[in-house]
Amino acid sequence: MTDGIDINILTGKAKDIALNIDAQNVKDNKLSDKEISIFLSECEKNGVEVKNEPWYAKCGAEIDKQLTKLKGYILPRQQEVAARDATRVADSPEIRLTKQEEAREAKLKKHVDNVLTKEEICSKMFKKWSSKFKNSPLTESFYLKLYDVIDTLNVEIPESDWDRENYSSPKEQAMDEVIAIFAGESKLNPKSKNGIYNGLFQLANAGLTEAKRWAEKNPDVPGMKNISKGMTITRFRNSSGELQLDYLVAYIGKCKEYSKIGKDEKITPGQLWAMIKYPFKGKNNKLVQQKTDSIANVFNNSKIQQGIKT
Repeated sequence: MTDGIDINILTGKAKDIALNIDAQNVKDNKLSDKEISIFLSECEKNGVEVKNEPWYAKCGAEIDKQLTKLKGYILPRQQEVAARDATRVADSPEIRLTKQEEAREAKLKKHVDNVLTKEEICSKMFKKWSSKFKNSPLTESFYLKLYDVIDTLNVEIPESDWDRENYSSPKEQAMDEVIAIFAGESKLNPKSKNGIYNGLFQLANAGLTEAKRWAEKNPDVPGMKNISKGMTITRFRNSSGELQLDYLVAYIGKCKEYSKIGKDEKITPGQLWAMIKYPFKGKNNKLVQQKTDSIANVFNNSKIQQGIKT
């Protein structure tokens, strides 16, 4: 038995797959030998080239061990069953499957098969939200960028809050709830203006200044090179939704500092909305709960179903 892989080092689609596998087993935020094999199979199925991922360098040894064992099979237990049938050694304790193991792996495979890809999630989100907010100019490319920005912002749904009935993964739920925040702030209209507040997430001039300063100090963060020192609040309001997402990253980066939240610390959608409104209150439990409730109210008041299951 190996030490496994810490799921926290993974990113993007690979992390979504790993979280779903972990949720069906020990829930220790790690992938064991058997789980790694299933993980690798699902990565291949969903077009994730493991050896090209930035996190591969951190767990390459564990990955390579399981790649050697897989030898092209879809599931490690399928390999064992095939060997059992071919050699007629059904009583071998190293190969024999218990009914409990069979049931668990059948359930696991069914669940992983239901996890949607980035493209599937974004396409369905675009269709769902644009059908309710018909005046929104946001295109599917905005949703594709938002999917990645959510990772940059470290917005995650805690395991205990994952709504498995409506969402195939915590990432899918996080994205739906972040879109609900934009709907609540601007009705998904980047050109929205309410008093001194502008754009998709209603940024004020003071916040724009803070965002530009933070971006200048953090040039290696994705999207920060797109931020202009000469950006005005009027130009911001008339810029694309995709560009406004880069300013959101910078603004929340500064809000995290004000709220004494680590740069790479995970935050919930409720915390995100709390900081959009009050930069210093990202850890104010009462406010965060209020904004979490507000997210639910957006779905209810707009008569939008949570999730994108068909």
